[in-house]
Amino acid sequence: MNRAQSFRRPLWGGFWGLTFLSFIVRLSFSAELEYHRDVQPILTKYCVGCHNTKEAEAEFACDSFERLMKGSKEHVVVKANGADASLLVQLIEGRAEPKMPPEGEAQLSKNEVETIRAWIEKGAFVDQASIPLRERLKVNSVASKKSSAAPITALLILDDEKAQVVGRYNEITFEDLATNQVTDRIADVIGKVTSLRWSSDRKKIVVASGVAGVGGQISIVDVLTKKIDKQIEGHRDTLYSAVLSPDGTMVASAGYDRRISLWDVRTGNAIRHFDGHNGAIYDLDFDKTGKLLVSCSADETSKVWQVATGIRLDTLSQSEAELYSVRFTPDGTKVIAAGADRRVRVWKLISKEREAINPMLHSLFAHEKAVLWFRISPDGKYFVTAGEDRTIKIWSTQDCRPVAELGTTRDIPSDAAWRADQQELQVATLAGNVERFAIGNRLSEFERLEAERRKSLSVAKADLDSPEDDRETNDEQLTPSDSVNEVEPNNDFRSPVTITLPVVVSGEIATARSGTTTLNSNHTPSKLKSATKLIASSQPDEDWFVFDAKAGIPWLITASAIVDKAAMARKKKEADEDPEKATESDVMTGQLTFDPKIEIRHIDGSPVVRTRLQAVRESYFTFRGKSSLVSDDFRLHRWEDMEINEYLFSGGEVVKLWLYPRGPDSGFKVYPGEGSRYTYFDTTPIAHAMGEPAWIVRELGRDEVPAPNGLPVFPIYFENDDDSIRKEGKDSRLFFTAPENGKYLVRIRDARGVESPNFKYKLTIRPPKHDFQLNVAQSEKNVTVGGGTEFTISAVRLDGFSGEIRIVLDGVPEGVIVSKPLTIQSEQNKSFGTIFIPEGLGDLPKEFSINVRGVATINETKVSRKAKVPLTLKLSEQEIVKTRFVAKDDVQAEEVTELVIHPGETISTYIAIDRGKAADDVPYGKDDSGRNLPHGVFVDNIGLSGLVIKPGQNTREVFITAAPWLQPQVRPFHLKTSLKGNPTTKPILLRVEAR
Repeated sequence: MNRAQSFRRPLWGGFWGLTFLSFIVRLSFSAELEYHRDVQPILTKYCVGCHNTKEAEAEFACDSFERLMKGSKEHVVVKANGADASLLVQLIEGRAEPKMPPEGEAQLSKNEVETIRAWIEKGAFVDQASIPLRERLKVNSVASKKSSAAPITALLILDDEKAQVVGRYNEITFEDLATNQVTDRIADVIGKVTSLRWSSDRKKIVVASGVAGVGGQISIVDVLTKKIDKQIEGHRDTLYSAVLSPDGTMVASAGYDRRISLWDVRTGNAIRHFDGHNGAIYDLDFDKTGKLLVSCSADETSKVWQVATGIRLDTLSQSEAELYSVRFTPDGTKVIAAGADRRVRVWKLISKEREAINPMLHSLFAHEKAVLWFRISPDGKYFVTAGEDRTIKIWSTQDCRPVAELGTTRDIPSDAAWRADQQELQVATLAGNVERFAIGNRLSEFERLEAERRKSLSVAKADLDSPEDDRETNDEQLTPSDSVNEVEPNNDFRSPVTITLPVVVSGEIATARSGTTTLNSNHTPSKLKSATKLIASSQPDEDWFVFDAKAGIPWLITASAIVDKAAMARKKKEADEDPEKATESDVMTGQLTFDPKIEIRHIDGSPVVRTRLQAVRESYFTFRGKSSLVSDDFRLHRWEDMEINEYLFSGGEVVKLWLYPRGPDSGFKVYPGEGSRYTYFDTTPIAHAMGEPAWIVRELGRDEVPAPNGLPVFPIYFENDDDSIRKEGKDSRLFFTAPENGKYLVRIRDARGVESPNFKYKLTIRPPKHDFQLNVAQSEKNVTVGGGTEFTISAVRLDGFSGEIRIVLDGVPEGVIVSKPLTIQSEQNKSFGTIFIPEGLGDLPKEFSINVRGVATINETKVSRKAKVPLTLKLSEQEIVKTRFVAKDDVQAEEVTELVIHPGETISTYIAIDRGKAADDVPYGKDDSGRNLPHGVFVDNIGLSGLVIKPGQNTREVFITAAPWLQPQVRPFHLKTSLKGNPTTKPILLRVEAR
């Protein structure tokens, strides 16, 4: 760029805050000229618009003395004591091209030109002590036409709880809590007070203030003397936050100019600056060590910084709008941020010493409008939020559970202060008043309910694991007296048939009819309701039964269709030969197939609530819809806010997230991770359209009050259409635990609302019996010396058993390496192991078998189940690609046998191969590339092609990431290539350790 191109655009008076500068003290040529007072305002008026740090045309900026004197890359712009030789003067006088400002634009006055010439001739002097803001702001005061309280913009309560500190425009005051009378006043602050923050020892208060378009000010106030100890002025615009480091030696500040500055408290000099935000910075916080700083901005991000170096350790970018408030938790383990997208988000703090991804733990909708700020309680157990909707709410810091909604303020809440004893919260508003909320009883009640909830959850788990009746209770073991036949009329909740549990009922969904068959001792014809009117054909048949149930005792209810295969075949043949012979009902019901649906109702016929699900995040399906079967590729809006093992609700169906999307062209996998998906709370799987709403939900406690977050609460009832684990096809399976002692109804009908004389069913109600079966997939395997072969152990879980199953391998030859300890994790269905034959092992049978057993604790008793067939290994001599884990990117590096990872962390290791004759890609899978990794741990650098070693390469770095909720454990894993023989690495131990 030449000089003629460089100084093209003048500043149009477009700096909206600079109107203040028109009131600066008039120049007096007889007085000594000073840069900040006399010269910089002229440059700001005409030049800074194009020549500033952010937009330095011709690589020249003049928005500070240092940048002006530095000049451009090609020119010295100001030569001290030489005005005629200075390019700046030549340009503004038109003696150099192009003239600045250009013709047709606002020009410097004669006095302004002479001021610049005189300043340069006298040595281009600058006073290193900045001109105070007050000197730059000689603005005529404008009397208010209306008498009203000045807005309160910041608030603190002193530790003695006798006074509060109030920030307003141009002042902070100390006011008696009892009388609200001002006891002390500090007026030596400039502009709007935007923040009041304690020092760590609570002996100092840091005040952030400033004036838009002019600058910011930091004031450090001594609480004892009620006087300002230190003032530091900086930044090009107002400050929104200033905070002292824990040791009190540094203060960080940030505001509208998008820069974070770190200052030495003793000298007032800048230590360093942190640049990286693209919007105004609204809040800052030091962690408890003083080594980390966190910021949040209008650019929709929060950033974690290393104080000593200014390095950005992580950018938390999940927000969808401006972030207004951010804090480290007092224990230094988490970061909390909130803002205009109505959410509060919590991240686990990982990036403490080096750059790392901080995993998000929670994302909750807190208010129906923007979250303006939040404040953490003195004990760190709670935080309070304020919304633009003027509501004030309290939340649990540990898990973001709602504690209480305190109410609505009369005006926009600007700040809040906790009393040290946490019995009261004071909220300041822009109306100039402070509103008080008593919270001690709310917190106590929450803690009581939480204790009861934890106790009830443990009791409920014990009930599920320890049924009161532990006899064998499958259908075949029920005695003849437990088996009964349905009796009509029972097609209405007012005329149910009485049954005694456990029971098997045989019935049919056909046109309702009367009958007098005795079911058992509790049901006789005399007890039948007198209503015998037949249901009209337009209202299909349904059957109702009544039974007694005790609170807390679990029952398993199944309804299975009895299919007359001969009749099915005959009807199909008739319909094929002559469609007119097929009845309308037969056609509607898919050739005599019955699709049972079961529901539990109260004695008055109303549904029984099983649980309530509180929506905490809203979303919708993107890219494509979902059939009722698939468990893969759930593409959801804002999936980054979601976490594995969270519940997803849509259209009445509840699924559970199993694996994150792995790459740009993928979505979540939901449980069980393959095949047909599971549903939870016995909800029924359905198809979902693209764009259909979906919510991340959490289960509410029985008496828990839903959080008023503007999102729905979904009641889930005791009902089921299709078996939620997809083992029984269209048959129904429902777990029922009575919420209280009493009589309950069970209703059975066709899910489509049709009937047929051929719709026969068997309804079974019995206690669940937890158990499992063990299977070995592909029980005969080939294995090559120097390599491994993978085997798969799967569990069929019975009656809701979800506990861990330990795998025992009996008969492993000495010297053979096998994956151990091997388990099928809780709620998972498979475990992958490898058997590795080391080279030089010596004599080994050409074929050997290993017996497989599973051991689990059921009802506090160890239970062992043996796989039906053993695992048989045959030695093979085929050539394979040999793979091993190594410590560094070197095929000769030391072999690795163990890795350590922490929750929320990403680690790396290397694999090295002996290719043999394999010249092409050596692939190790895609999202399944880490075989037998703990649930929640995955290989993180699979790319679009998966984990591959490319031709000509013999090593590959492997990144492994652990979810933030992972618990400590030890688990073997391996890699398997899809090349001939599917050889594996040796098993390597992954230790998950708490931080």
